[in-house]
Amino acid sequence: MARVKKGATDQTFNFKLVDSSDGTPESDYTITDLDLTYVRNRAAAVKNDATALSTVSDAHADNKAIQIDKTNALGLYRVDWPDAAFASGVDRVDLIVSGSGLDPAVLEVEFTDFNESDLEDYLSDIYSDLTATALSDLATAAALSDVKSELVVVSDAISDVKSELVVISDQVDKVYSDTTVVETGVSDVLVKQDSDMVIVAADHDKTQSDIADLSTKVDSDAVLADADHDKTQSDIADLSTKVDSDAVLADADHDKTQSDIADLSAAGSDWSAAQKSDILSDLAAIETAVGSLSTKQDSDMVVLAADHDKTQSDIADLSAAGSDWSAAQKSDILSDLAAIETAMGSLSTKQDSDMVVLAADHDKTQSDIADLSAAGSDWSAAQKSDILSDLAAIETAVGSLSTKQDSDMVVLGADHDKTQSDIADLGTKIDSDATLADADHDKTQSDIADLSTKQDSDMVVLAADHDKTQSDIADLSAAGSDWSVAQKTKILSDLAAIEADASDLQSDWADGGRLDVILDAVSGGGTMNISTEGTNVSTEG
Repeated sequence: MARVKKGATDQTFNFKLVDSSDGTPESDYTITDLDLTYVRNRAAAVKNDATALSTVSDAHADNKAIQIDKTNALGLYRVDWPDAAFASGVDRVDLIVSGSGLDPAVLEVEFTDFNESDLEDYLSDIYSDLTATALSDLATAAALSDVKSELVVVSDAISDVKSELVVISDQVDKVYSDTTVVETGVSDVLVKQDSDMVIVAADHDKTQSDIADLSTKVDSDAVLADADHDKTQSDIADLSTKVDSDAVLADADHDKTQSDIADLSAAGSDWSAAQKSDILSDLAAIETAVGSLSTKQDSDMVVLAADHDKTQSDIADLSAAGSDWSAAQKSDILSDLAAIETAMGSLSTKQDSDMVVLAADHDKTQSDIADLSAAGSDWSAAQKSDILSDLAAIETAVGSLSTKQDSDMVVLGADHDKTQSDIADLGTKIDSDATLADADHDKTQSDIADLSTKQDSDMVVLAADHDKTQSDIADLSAAGSDWSVAQKTKILSDLAAIEADASDLQSDWADGGRLDVILDAVSGGGTMNISTEGTNVSTEG
């Protein structure tokens, strides 16, 4: 708040103009775009358009303005106000400078009945009157009492001004103190933000590292799965080769037996047509059973290979998908593994069933040969030996085939279990890595949330300091707007002068002081000589 004597003329004040969006000082604002408005207490606002002064040192001109110095006093503008704003009749007026894109600058001015210069003039006149006026003009105690009363009024006014200047000085100091607090708060916020950003960056790097490790583990597990797949494929190929080889041996033994039987038949013997038919029928049944077994094994191996390839394809898709397994992908893997187990079980069951049929056919053939042998016939020892040898070879071949199938199924089952175990390990590792990645992600999110909370808290503190500073600045502005160093120096100088004058006045009132001597002289009826060249006062009684 500023103070101006009622009815003062040619009043000029400086205003700081700032941008309404970001609060930065305005530079080179077009003067003719400024609106100069004053609002007297309980009266309507009066707005005038500003026009530009030529220089900062131009004489006062109503409703004119100019930028003072954009280099050394950025945003500071001189504004000249019309005398009507300060006319008597109210106790204060608000001065407002506004314009497009500006935060309105407001200054409240309080009207007084006197100012410092009035006090100085008043004191000067009193001292002048005391030193230049003859004692006859102060002949009565009443006249001197009037002077004393006036001096008391002046003393009180000086005390009031002194108190107000002390308050203003305290406000200036407080603004500087609050500004220091704000600067410290801003520095602390910046340091905390830097520290928190370092923590967030470290968490981010850790998460990236864990993701890289997860990718490496998935790739490694995929390599293991591929190796198991290749081993299983190799074992299946070996099994197929062995089955084909055993079937070839069985076919060779069968052909030999057929050849021997044909030779035996050609030799004539004493076989009845029924006996020959039984032997040929039994041997044909054995041939059919062996052929069916070979065909079924080939068919089952094709199905098993297809299921195996499907499982490997799903594993490859899973590896490519990384750690995010969908329920459908997991279900496909379990379904494919179940299909492989079912196919393997079916293959084993079919092989067992075919071997039972083959054994039954073999036993029937043996029974028929025993019956034929018991019937006597005219078989030579060599012929009987050939037949028995061929049948023994068939039996051996069938037994070897069964043993090899059992052995191969054990190997295939072991590879299947190994594949399942590796797939389970892969799932466990990916789930574990995904858990670690989720934990790192949650930690990063938590740190970001903590950072945001700290920033919000620091900003609340900073905003409070800012509001306090703004409040103090507003108080200071209301007391005297934008004070330059020269203005502050002038206030302190005036305050010192007022204190000196008040001290002199108190000395004059003290016992033996100049005013005390005057009063004593008047009261005693004596005469008084006042020197105009010094402070000496003498009396004659």
